[in-house]
Amino acid sequence: DRKFVAIFDSDKGGTDSQKRYIEEIGPDVQSRILTLQDVDSKWTKLTTEDLFSETERIKMIQSCFTNHKKEDGYVKSKFNTAIQDLYINGKSFKFNTVTLRKFEKIFKILCEKVK
Repeated sequence: DRKFVAIFDSDKGGTDSQKRYIEEIGPDVQSRILTLQDVDSKWTKLTTEDLFSETERIKMIQSCFTNHKKEDGYVKSKFNTAIQDLYINGKSFKFNTVTLRKFEKIFKILCEKVK
């Protein structure tokens, strides 16, 4: 028996995926396949990138794509690449308190579910 937790966005795509996985795998995994709304009931229609502020998203992109200007706005593919780059290269990034609190909630749920 492997312990796992999956957390999906709480938008339509995420909730559809949650339902599909529970149907395919079975009701035994229902408590381990969550959406962000299961973490915090106020997080309706929240996507993973919404966990970060707009400023953080742009700064993360700029950490990887130095020619990206603020007025270029948020570009999801660049944001995802920037997250990977920060992680792979062990770079640090200073998040604001609101973002850190969101992740503390997520990590708390993860720890509870894998015990």
